[in-house]
Amino acid sequence: MGILKKLVITATGDFGSGIDNNQLRKWVEANDGKWTYKVTKDTTHLICSKGHWKKEANAVIAARKVKAYIVTYDWLEDSLQSKKKLAEKRFTLEAVTKERRKKRELTRIAKKADTAKFEKGCEAARADTGSGTPMPQTALKPTSKPSTTTSKHGANPQVPRLKDNHHLYLDASGFEYNILLIRINLSKSTNSRYNIRLYESHTTPHVYCTLVRYAPPGAVSWPSANKHIPCTQPQAPSLLSNDGVNAVKTQQNKHETETERKELHPELIRALRVLQPEPYKKLLAPLNSTYSTASTAFRHAFEDLTFLKWEERHLPNATALQKARTKERGLEPFAYAKPAKGLPIGVMPQGPIEDNYIVGSLGLAGMDETLSMDGVVGSAIFREEESRIKEAREEEESRIRKEEEGKRGGMVKRVKVRNELFFNAKTRGATKEVW
Repeated sequence: MGILKKLVITATGDFGSGIDNNQLRKWVEANDGKWTYKVTKDTTHLICSKGHWKKEANAVIAARKVKAYIVTYDWLEDSLQSKKKLAEKRFTLEAVTKERRKKRELTRIAKKADTAKFEKGCEAARADTGSGTPMPQTALKPTSKPSTTTSKHGANPQVPRLKDNHHLYLDASGFEYNILLIRINLSKSTNSRYNIRLYESHTTPHVYCTLVRYAPPGAVSWPSANKHIPCTQPQAPSLLSNDGVNAVKTQQNKHETETERKELHPELIRALRVLQPEPYKKLLAPLNSTYSTASTAFRHAFEDLTFLKWEERHLPNATALQKARTKERGLEPFAYAKPAKGLPIGVMPQGPIEDNYIVGSLGLAGMDETLSMDGVVGSAIFREEESRIKEAREEEESRIRKEEEGKRGGMVKRVKVRNELFFNAKTRGATKEVW
């Protein structure tokens, strides 16, 4: 029996090269369907093109009146290839039009979200680098009289910023290389934070850089934008202008301040750093680095801070690996929170990446927190160790108790056997006397 038996089908519109009403009729009749050249009261299906649906051709209006299915050509083609009549619901022009409209809306929202994410990445670059402040250099005294007219823009040139040419890198899956790592001190109710970022240039060929930001316990915010990282070596201001003279004075004052700091005792400096921790940021991969260099620095920083390789972060045994390495090193690691369900997790390599990296080579600050009950991982390890010791003690006590019970049970059994032998002996003796 044909798959189109009991169906009355007609068509309207253009379906491409080589597909006309005559060809459609042959396919329909070859599968036991009935073909008509116009919509009638018995029509069950109208195969309609997108153009005729949009302009509401006469056939479309007539099909609506007789409540026939108005489907795309794909319904007939897919049914013939599947060798069974497919459900019409997802092939109707109404459903197809609605789906196309939904896809366009999602595309528009996605573009808007990508633009917002891109601008956010640029703002992050600006916050990390600041505006860039020109640094004066020593210059010779001018031999000619300076000009009375100076250009405002020439006297104080603007230094390019990282934001002007960089944004946060997104991989092919849409994952943004901007991760936050946290280490909590449970007893003091404080936390340390690390932010690792991988930047990509707007221009092609793309160049990259990797930056870390550190906020120690007690730090309220991230490093100030005034502590910037300029994207180019700034030019010295001209000494022929007042701005240049002021810049020299500023540099001299800064030098005097640094000299005063150097005169402080090292122990006092160390104590001040403990009492007043300051955030800092650092470029791990310099500007204009290749992707390989920048991504390697990103992965190494993640490994130094979490004791996990970047490609291990989503493994089922990631927590067990982190605990084992924490025990070996005796230090409290930073924790990485996985993206929420449904969000990109990043492109995962097919296997481990071997680069012979020595953990700790980056010398990141804040990695001197010893393992203790104050840390999240440390407290979990100590609780597990206490539980293990408790179970071992209980097993040993149970073993000893069973041995003692076994010894007491054996003595009672031997006494009972002796009594029975003695009683039987007396009975046998008495019996003999009776006989």
